[in-house]
Amino acid sequence: MAHRLKVTLEQIGEDDQGNAGIEQVASRAPWAAAAAVPSFRISNSANGIGDELEFLAHTTAGETLSQKVHVPPGPSRVVELPREWTGQILERLAIRGDAAEFDNQFHFAQNRQQTVRIVYIGEDKSNDAEGSLFYLASAFQQLSTIDFQVEAVSGKSPGPLPEADLYVIGDAVDDPLAQTLGQAVEGGATALMVVQSTDQAANLGQWLGADGVVIRDIASSDYALLESLKLDDPVLSVFRDARFSDFTNLHFWKHRELQNLPDEGIDVLARFDSGAPAWLAARRGTAVCW
Repeated sequence: MAHRLKVTLEQIGEDDQGNAGIEQVASRAPWAAAAAVPSFRISNSANGIGDELEFLAHTTAGETLSQKVHVPPGPSRVVELPREWTGQILERLAIRGDAAEFDNQFHFAQNRQQTVRIVYIGEDKSNDAEGSLFYLASAFQQLSTIDFQVEAVSGKSPGPLPEADLYVIGDAVDDPLAQTLGQAVEGGATALMVVQSTDQAANLGQWLGADGVVIRDIASSDYALLESLKLDDPVLSVFRDARFSDFTNLHFWKHRELQNLPDEGIDVLARFDSGAPAWLAARRGTAVCW
């Protein structure tokens, strides 16, 4: 049996008590990344109780910053955060001085920084502009939301393998580190192997579980090109846009061919125009090695 409810609206508080509010002024770019100081619009209704409001900033450290703002009843006023406030981590802004407080707060969603650990295994020096480590560290710059931590370990190191979200292998790796790295990949770790030497063939065969893997240096009078790129793969999907998917100006005068690869578990993401794999993904359950 349906029940009918009768609702009666009752006003709480006095009539014509006025109201002020605060909102951020829209910007073409996120204010946290823009050079301009963020701006906010403070409005005061025509029946406001006064023309002086207090503009407050509450920091995550518990400090309260304050300044007076004059906004006559009726119009609104756009104010910028004072320069001395912009260096603080703000939790919320507020205005004080009107009778209705329900819209007097502006809250900031705080960015939570994620730590991504990257371990480079090789013999490169961090300041060697000819080495992979130099460009790896340059590619992963610090962000407000991501803390990239790049650590380098020698492939000849007898020590334990550091924990990482991504392993980048740029040279041959000796045992027992190679065995530990293989176990980490089988356990779900993500690894990127940059084939820079024929000496890496033993490691590649070990981690792929294949015998007879060969890495052959190719040098010719003509350059090689990339073809058959799988732009639907998540790794290459960033190049799906037609503006970025033309690789014809990327010429390889020297490259390496991988031979005797296993038939199963290998996904070739890109090939050289000779048909040889240029970029491949070896998947082992939830683990992947590029």
